[in-house]
Amino acid sequence: MNNLKPIHLKQSFVVSPQVIWEHLTQLHYLQHWFFKELNDFSPIVNFKTSFPFYYNDKTFTHCWEVVEVLPSRRLVLLWSYKEYSGKAEVQFELFSTPHGCLVFFTEKLLSPYPAMEEFKRGNRKTGWKSVLQSRLVNAVSKI
Repeated sequence: MNNLKPIHLKQSFVVSPQVIWEHLTQLHYLQHWFFKELNDFSPIVNFKTSFPFYYNDKTFTHCWEVVEVLPSRRLVLLWSYKEYSGKAEVQFELFSTPHGCLVFFTEKLLSPYPAMEEFKRGNRKTGWKSVLQSRLVNAVSKI
């Protein structure tokens, strides 16, 4: 099923992996570019957090669990929603380049989300592109 196919994206940045790592793991940065609703985050394995997000008159309570941390190199989260079935593994891998940093992003479904418009693979991919290739790019470009 195409909906279960992993989503892979990559993005180059003209800042160091350490700067990207800070934006991926420090609460004040995450609230600025990712989710303002996020009220707690620590890049520590087994750390869990949740927060409501409202979209299309629906509540999507994001539930995150940190499952892997390699500082300035790799962050892996389990991602689910309180109101809906399904679970994904979301990973950010950072690589140093001569001009800054390259981020490889992967979303891999571990169990399928419901058959809802918001969870269609194309919509998820569009959302992740916006997060990585627009919102994060804009946030680090202001440094």
